[in-house]
Amino acid sequence: MKRYYLALEKGSLRTSMHPLVAPTTIGRGPDNAIIIEDITASRSHARVSFLEGAWTVEDLGSTNGVFVAAKRVTKAALRPGDTFDIGDYTFRLVEMASSGDGTQLSDTVQLLSANIETMGSPSRGNRTSPNPERLQAVIAAIPFFSSLGEPELDRLASTSTLHIFQPGETIIREGDPGRSVYLILHGQVRVFTRDYKGEELELAILGASQFFGEMSFLTGQPRSSHVEAKENSVLVELSYTIMHRLAQENPRVKETLLTYYRERVESTKKKREEVGAPERRQQERVRERVPVTFTIVSQPESEAGPEITGYHAVSRDISMSGIILECREPLPAPLTAGNQVRLEIELPPSAEKVRAVGTVRRFQSVTAEQKAALVALEFKAMPAEDIQKLKRFLHGESHLASES
Repeated sequence: MKRYYLALEKGSLRTSMHPLVAPTTIGRGPDNAIIIEDITASRSHARVSFLEGAWTVEDLGSTNGVFVAAKRVTKAALRPGDTFDIGDYTFRLVEMASSGDGTQLSDTVQLLSANIETMGSPSRGNRTSPNPERLQAVIAAIPFFSSLGEPELDRLASTSTLHIFQPGETIIREGDPGRSVYLILHGQVRVFTRDYKGEELELAILGASQFFGEMSFLTGQPRSSHVEAKENSVLVELSYTIMHRLAQENPRVKETLLTYYRERVESTKKKREEVGAPERRQQERVRERVPVTFTIVSQPESEAGPEITGYHAVSRDISMSGIILECREPLPAPLTAGNQVRLEIELPPSAEKVRAVGTVRRFQSVTAEQKAALVALEFKAMPAEDIQKLKRFLHGESHLASES
């Protein structure tokens, strides 16, 4: 039996391996099977599916197109080894034979991390990729895998996504939707959170044979912390669908996850108490860059005073309680906490407008002469119909109840 993967490559580094077991969508939107962070990619950019005896890539009406052999295509059949480009990303169709004896995951990791030896590690020097003999022991050492047999491991191998992350690269962001669970096969990751002042609170350093992501998997809530690679790391990502099935078929899996979940919640609570950091509000949010026009009210507590109008920005983070703006044009003066701002937000896909009044909670200039700034705003007033628009946007973009 042959299995097929999409190897996602950026530059000379193969960064992830996505199994092809069903039609697979690619784009910036969080409802895609493969999400790429490229401003030239459309929200729903392309689909790869098995049509008329061949894996085929189709353009889903994107703005900037899909390219095969440097030519823009609407639809194109792919053979093993063929590539197609979306923005700065290259996808390669990979064919692998299944041995049926549980070694597929070993083979896949070997292919994925073939060049990890040249990536280097700031703390331990150059690394070699995990070898097949050691890999099965690593997988078996992960708590909720300890009771699984080789057939179950092989089934996992056929539906798991593998990734390489370089030092400092973000794996998941606090507040983002997502219910997948990550297993660390190689390297180390750092888990941390931030309070409303932006101060970091480190929660854990995790290494090989450990896992993370179980909190969102079990609760359906947005990600509760940031996770970034501390060194070159190879990770397996198990989707919500895979983990849900595992938990149903193997009660011990769910029991183990619940145990770790309770321990980590308690540990996080104690660390927050030690430094006096309040718990962040758990709510759906979207890190979608949407256009925003805003007006600065210079004297928020006074009826008099001029308004400074006509500034443009894009959002960095939107929730029901507020928004973070990235402004790329000079502002007349630094904003301060308490300043009021009138906003007009264009929400995709229909570009319907949401109007609100917000209060500045944090302002950060990122270049000299106020030529770029980040502004954190708390919503203070919004028309009822616009509240419903924002709710539909946030819930529509989230896939917390489905596969991550």
